[in-house]
Amino acid sequence: MRHLLTSLGDRAGHYTFVSTISVYDPQQATDGFDESAPLLEAAYDDELAMEKYGQLKVGCELAAQELAGDRLLIVRPGFVIGPHDPTHRFTYWVERVAEGRSPMAGPDAAQPLQGVDGRDLGAFTAAQVEAGVVDTFHVTAPEPAPTFAQWLQEIATALGGPMPEVKWVGPKDSLPLTLPADYHAVMRAGLTKARNAGFTWRPIADTVRDTYDWVSKARADGNYNPRPNVGPTPEQEAELLSAG
Repeated sequence: MRHLLTSLGDRAGHYTFVSTISVYDPQQATDGFDESAPLLEAAYDDELAMEKYGQLKVGCELAAQELAGDRLLIVRPGFVIGPHDPTHRFTYWVERVAEGRSPMAGPDAAQPLQGVDGRDLGAFTAAQVEAGVVDTFHVTAPEPAPTFAQWLQEIATALGGPMPEVKWVGPKDSLPLTLPADYHAVMRAGLTKARNAGFTWRPIADTVRDTYDWVSKARADGNYNPRPNVGPTPEQEAELLSAG
């Protein structure tokens, strides 16, 4: 970040940095927190370590503010979901619910979860860039945040199929979008500022159906290449269910 902005100098003009909701200190976040909430301590490691993801993003934000502060737009999305997402995190749950096989392993029924359809994130960000906005925004959805149980039911309803029986096994690294209990508050971001700037989000059902249509076609065409090892295999899920 610093090398890029130093090299560009004033030639960059208006600069947009896509950060993350993970920059916030979960121990100090309160329900509906706004963009002024306390951040994690910045890290400036040369190599990416996922356990420092939020701290590294804070470091990037601070470098951007130092070098492009009077022409800087910072966007802090939650989980980015929807069609053409290569991470397989949300897509795993869409396909798993569509499969209908019971029981299925889920993390924590009460875990809040916010995620923004990539198309809504793109539309908002592009509008702010075109307007030359210099500010910081949460760009995630919905508000209030649904629970994980509500998300799974929304998926089942959108696909018009039965809701599999869920065995809640607690937060597990192998279950996509899982968060430990001490991080739940970060999934309850307030969206007032972004909404006042024109941010809107489509219904969860639309994202679900579009994601399922896309991934089904991509699989049929042999074009789906998700990030490896995201989501348990049936055998790994069986182990979670038997141990949970």
